[in-house]
Formats: sequence, C-alpha cells, structure tokens
Amino acid sequence: MRCRDVYLRIEAVPRYSPVDPEDHEHDRYRRDCMRGHGHEDARVPVAEVERRRLDALVYREYLDAGYTVPRMDKLVVHDVNEPRWDRRVPACVLYAEPGERLFIHVLNADTAPHSFHTHGLLYGIDSDGSWPFGVKGGMAHGHDLRSDAICPGQSWCYVFDLTEETIGAWPFHDHVMEIQAAADRGLFGGIIVRDPSCPPPDIEVPFFLHRMAGTSGAPVLHSRTFYTGATFTHTLPSAGTLAYVCKF
Repeated sequence: MRCRDVYLRIEAVPRYSPVDPEDHEHDRYRRDCMRGHGHEDARVPVAEVERRRLDALVYREYLDAGYTVPRMDKLVVHDVNEPRWDRRVPACVLYAEPGERLFIHVLNADTAPHSFHTHGLLYGIDSDGSWPFGVKGGMAHGHDLRSDAICPGQSWCYVFDLTEETIGAWPFHDHVMEIQAAADRGLFGGIIVRDPSCPPPDIEVPFFLHRMAGTSGAPVLHSRTFYTGATFTHTLPSAGTLAYVCKF
C-alpha cells in the first residue's frame, strides 16, 4: 500500500458563532431569507449572534510534522461565503483513494482529553479511538499514552487501510467519555475515499448537518427522554424571555 502521513491538531476556535463566524464581516454573514420574527429585514440581529457564540473545537490539518504550516485550502472551492481557514467548522475534510495506508497523527492542543474515531475504514484496535476500547501504549510503544484518550499536549498515530470496499464518505469525530459535548462544539470531520475509476464531478460539496452547542452549564429545564404517552411540566420562577435549545 502507498503510505501517507496526515497531521491533525485539536484546537479551539474562540468566540465562534455559526451565523457570523468571522470578526468584522458585515455583509457575507448574518443573512436569513426566511424573514421570521425579529428577522424581518432578512438579517440575524447582533444580539442573537452573540447568544450563539461559543468556543468551538476542531481538527485542523497541518502540512508538516511540527504543526507549523496549516492547510489553508478551501473546503468547497465554489463557496464564496466559506469562512477563512481559521474560522470554519468543521475545519478539514480529508480525501484519499483505495490502495493508501493513512498514518493520521493527532496532536491534542486542547485542555481536555480527546481522540479520533472514524467509520467505514479498516483499522486495528489501537486505531479505534473509542473510549474505553482503545489501547494503552505500554512498554511495546515505549510510552504510557492511550489511543482512546489523548491527554492535553500528547499525540497518537492512527493507522487506516483504504480498499475498494471503503470507497465512500465517512465521518470522524472525538470518542472519549463526553462524545456529544465535543462533537457539539465542532470536533468532527469527514474522510472521502474517491473511486479512481469514476469521472470527477463538476462541483464537489462535502455537506454536514450539525447543531453547534457550547458548554454553558446546566439547562434551565430538561425533559429527559420522552417515550410514548409521556408528558413534561416545568414552572419557571419568573416571567420573561428565556433562551433555550431544542435537543433531539
């Protein structure tokens, strides 16, 4: 197999807002053609932009083993509204072909443990990355690192084999104990294994459906899981406007 190294760094995107990702951009974002309540001018109000701000978390691709040269290519070449490379979520999409063996080096520059787990590819348990099913480096690797919980400042190399059976688009994401919390902040991406025998498309668009959510503490109200016939009642302590998130 052809071997290829990929370098990903887990890092924060401070004060990110999905409707206004870049600072000082007044025309390209905050648009809402639905013109709903409060958006009658087809714009998202500044107050709503601020309510949606959070410290996002991404896998950012670098071109060197020292993580000094970030890949700044656009994810969608024809997207005139794509945020600049350091203000987009997700931060990277990887492309590959059958016959490759990917060595994906993941450096954790965040303050909490994270990992790298992908679907659809061929790999061993030491590259699974799902807590608590990964492995410990131990004496065989000469260190005490784990594949399923990369501690802050540490790294792990995940190895994946690509065959014709893996052709397709596959998601990858963090898989430590708080899986959803990290993915909600943007710690996910995709690997697209192209079929070399197929003609290239005129326009290729990797498309994600995702809800951004930060870690703002306990919700004001939480119904827990609903089952058939279940109801939920909650009395607010005072009248007023309440910011809320619908979670499915």
